[in-house]
Amino acid sequence: MGITSEGKVFANEIILKIIMNINKYLINNLTIIFLLQIFYEGEGGN
Repeated sequence: MGITSEGKVFANEIILKIIMNINKYLINNLTIIFLLQIFYEGEGGN
């Protein structure tokens, strides 16, 4: 089966921390979208 609810919450916390760190360095939002896309494709999304 997919990842557990706890795993998803943990992953979401990591994503939020990464996004906040990226925003500190003022990298543009397309980079964030690109990283999220990699994460979800790596998880086996579509």
